[in-house]
Formats: sequence, structure tokens, C-alpha cells
Amino acid sequence: MNPTSQEYFADVAEIAKEALRQEREESADAFDALHEGVDGTQWVIYHWRQALVLQFSSNEDAMFDAGADLSSCKSWGEATQVAAFYAMLADAQEALEELRSQQEEEEEVQQ
Repeated sequence: MNPTSQEYFADVAEIAKEALRQEREESADAFDALHEGVDGTQWVIYHWRQALVLQFSSNEDAMFDAGADLSSCKSWGEATQVAAFYAMLADAQEALEELRSQQEEEEEVQQ
């Protein structure tokens, strides 16, 4: 069974929700929580899923924006892992910002 973009973005949303929860309830750094969440996903660990991340994400070039150094990569698999990580991290950052905006709007309505 091939994973779908819907499954990918559901996982991205869960990572963002958990990062926001950690930020609000535990005073954790949300970026660190996102980084940790993305780093442990099957989307970044498994080579065949890494290619899907780069297909599904609109942030496939995020590694260049982040200044990732690919000089230590010794294989295509290592390079795609780096690319998939930064693409998914950028997707999770976007999802986190959207969640923050939604919560701010809800808090304003409640006041």
C-alpha cells in the first residue's frame, strides 16, 4: 500500500500539534519539538518514503534555504534523507504557524 499525500500531511499536522502542546504546556521550544518530531518519522527514516516527501511537499528545496551541507553525503540515499528532513520540517513549521493563528483567533473570539 502506497502512502498518500493525505497521510503525509496528517503526520505533519500531528507533529505541529505536539510541538504547540509542548510549547504551551511545558514551555518547550517549538522549533526543537518540530525538529525532534520530524527526525523520528518514517517519512525521513525510510528511503522509499523520502522520495514521497519530496513529491508531496511544496518545500522540496528547503534544505537550500536552511543552508544544509550535502558535502558529507556519500550516497543518493543520504542526500534524499537530508532533503526530505528539511522539506518536512518546513511543512511542519507552516502547519505550526497555521495552528498558532487559529488558536489566536479562537482566543480573540472567546474574549
